[in-house]
Amino acid sequence: MSFRRQPPLFVPDFGDCMPIERVRDLVGCDVQVQGGELVVPYSVPVPFEGRVHVAGIQHHSAHELWLQLPDNTFVKLTEMSLITGWVRSRHVVESVIAFHALKDLSPDEQELYEHALVQADGASRVRHPTGAAALLSTGGIVEGAAQPLLSDCSGKIGPTGEVVCAENSVLTLVEHEGKMADVRKVALSGASDTFDDPDPLAPCGACRQKLLQCQERARGPIVILFSGGYGQVARVENVEALLPFARVDASQ
Repeated sequence: MSFRRQPPLFVPDFGDCMPIERVRDLVGCDVQVQGGELVVPYSVPVPFEGRVHVAGIQHHSAHELWLQLPDNTFVKLTEMSLITGWVRSRHVVESVIAFHALKDLSPDEQELYEHALVQADGASRVRHPTGAAALLSTGGIVEGAAQPLLSDCSGKIGPTGEVVCAENSVLTLVEHEGKMADVRKVALSGASDTFDDPDPLAPCGACRQKLLQCQERARGPIVILFSGGYGQVARVENVEALLPFARVDASQ
């Protein structure tokens, strides 16, 4: 099976200089850095890899990007550096979402995500094509794509342009086959243009609820994979991680 995908694009791309609007997107985020340098005033810079919270941008050029940290130290990035993912909550980075290159996932997760990619590329009838795939405990894969919401049984597309989400389509198929309890992992991906998009493509609120219902039927956590922005794959090990306060007892 062949896939119409290019390798993930990491930022910053200092060959053409990282666009200033993307640089500004980093402020206030928790950023995962590889190949940077930690710069402390009056000290020699030292190699740095890890997570930092970006309080500001000190300098931005075609060759360097300086990230200002809350303690007024800096992480300097060069053409040899990589930013492999970022989100706006330190808690989310540390406790919920892990960002990976596709090749770094386990073989079964690579295959599952690639099935979702193929489905997304084939979802031509909707404005924002997405595809999804579910891995069952038996090893089987159920896949589907976003579909336009039909106005009636004639097959005409509704006037509002609403769609049935890809993950909703897949879970509906799984439920129809009586295999909700067999779902172990679900992958969601957008079409090819998400490789230029800085934002994660997480399941919508309604689909998160349906995923939670599926997880409750499975009596155990379900791994969720989705586009993490700039070609990354975001991974969570429990649907409840995407539903804050899903199990909060108000009486406590």
